[in-house]
Amino acid sequence: GIEGSDFIKALEGSDCSVLDIAWTFDGQNILSCGSDGVIRTWDLRTALPLEAIEAHSERCWGITANKVGFSIKFVEIHFL
Repeated sequence: GIEGSDFIKALEGSDCSVLDIAWTFDGQNILSCGSDGVIRTWDLRTALPLEAIEAHSERCWGITANKVGFSIKFVEIHFL
């Protein structure tokens, strides 16, 4: 762990390597993407996955969300 930090919760529900995460601007959800090309949304209060969307057949290296709101259409996906 990181020195001086406390482990709070694990986000379980992905069987692949998570390559990037982004917080939504309201601070209530996290977006993740990984080596399976799936974008997942997570509820930070419950630490449960809310949705999984197959975005690509290869790895998804990066993900961001903008301040307009939380919707998959506002997500930029960067594939290498």
